[in-house]
Amino acid sequence: MPDLLLKNLEIDNFRTFGHLEIDKLGRVNLITGKNNVGKSSLLEALWLYARGGGVEALRDSLIYRNEVATQERFSSRDRSVISALPGDYDELIDSVKYLFHDYHKTSFPPPPIYVGPVKLAKGTKPVATHASIKIEIGWYIVQEVDDELTTPRRYVKLDAKQVPLHEDADLYFVVGNGKRRVRFKVDRIFSRNSSSTSLDEIRSNFVKTEGLNARETSSLWNEIQLTDSEKSVLEAVRLIAPDVERISVRSGEQSELRKPIPIIRLKGQDDPVPLRVLGDGINRLFGLTLALTNTKGGILLVDEIENGLHYSVFLELWRFLFAVATQFNVQVFATTHSLDCVRSFQKAAKESEEEGFLIRLKDSHGVVSATTLTKEELALATRDHVEVR
Repeated sequence: MPDLLLKNLEIDNFRTFGHLEIDKLGRVNLITGKNNVGKSSLLEALWLYARGGGVEALRDSLIYRNEVATQERFSSRDRSVISALPGDYDELIDSVKYLFHDYHKTSFPPPPIYVGPVKLAKGTKPVATHASIKIEIGWYIVQEVDDELTTPRRYVKLDAKQVPLHEDADLYFVVGNGKRRVRFKVDRIFSRNSSSTSLDEIRSNFVKTEGLNARETSSLWNEIQLTDSEKSVLEAVRLIAPDVERISVRSGEQSELRKPIPIIRLKGQDDPVPLRVLGDGINRLFGLTLALTNTKGGILLVDEIENGLHYSVFLELWRFLFAVATQFNVQVFATTHSLDCVRSFQKAAKESEEEGFLIRLKDSHGVVSATTLTKEELALATRDHVEVR
C-alpha cells in the first residue's frame, strides 16, 4: 500500500489551536467533537497545508467565515492608520488576524502558524517535499541592492515602532516549508485578480458543509468525463438511486439557469432530469464522489459528511470511501456530529485493510487536545456505548 502523505499532524497558532498534536493518522480519518471545538479549523489547517499556504487558500479560509474585507475599504499605505501601531490594529490587520490563535491577546505580529508532521528533532532533515508549512506576518520594506549583473531585492522586517517612519512599508505574509520561502502582500488576498502565490501544492479538494458550488462541480466533472472515474461517481449515486443509468453535467437552457447542473437519465425514462429532483442527499453524494475521484494521490477534506444523507446509506458510503480512497491513494479527513455515522465508520474500517482512525477533539479550559482511536479501540468504545462524538 502507498505511504500516506501525513502519518501524524501538528498545528501551532492557527485559529482554535495554540498547539495541537495528533500522533497517528490513517487512510480515512473521522473527526468528532462538540461544537466550536475546532473540527472545521482542523480541516482549514489541512487545506492551507495542501495548498502550500498560498493566496487563494488564505482567501478561501477568510471568505468561508465571512472575515474577509474588500480591498477598496483600505490601503496598506494609509499612514494615518499605521501610525497608530502598536496600539490599535489597522483595518488590514483586523481582516486577517482571525487566522492566528488568541489574536486578541497577543501583540502584533503574532507567533507564526505551523501545519505539518510532528516537528522533527533538531539536526534531522525533513522526510518529504511537503514536510510542513510555516506562515508568518509582518511589516517589511523592500530595498534594491545594486549589483553589476542583477538588482536583487532585499526584504527588511520592521517592528511596530519603525513602521510609521517608512512610507514604503507594507504588510506581508511569509510562507516557508523549510526549503524555500515566498512573500506576498497581505492586501493581495482581497483581490480576486491576484495571481496565485504558494509553495508546492498537494492535490486536494475541500467539500464544505453546503457542498460543491456550480463552478467546482463543472471543473471537477470536466476532469473525469469519459474516464473510468466517471464509473465510480455513477456507482456512488446508485447507492441512493439504483435506477440511475447515466449522469452528466451541462448548462441550463433557460437564461437564469446558465450555470452547470448535474443531470441524470433513469431507467424507463427517455428524457434526462436534473439530479436535484431526487433530493439533497443524492447531490451531496455526487459532490463527495466527484471530489474524491479528482484527488488521486492527494488529500480530500469533507466538513459534516453526514449532511443531507439518510443514516441507512452511511455504511455503504464508508465502504465506498475506503475502497476508492485506497484505489486512488487519497487520504481522507471528514468531520461529523452523527453517532450513526461514527458507528457505520467503525464497521467499514473494521472490514478494510487500510487504517481508519477516529480523532476526537476536546476543549479543556481553552486548550484543545486530540485523542486518536484505532478501529480496534473504536470497536470497543462503540460496543461499550462510550461517547466518542
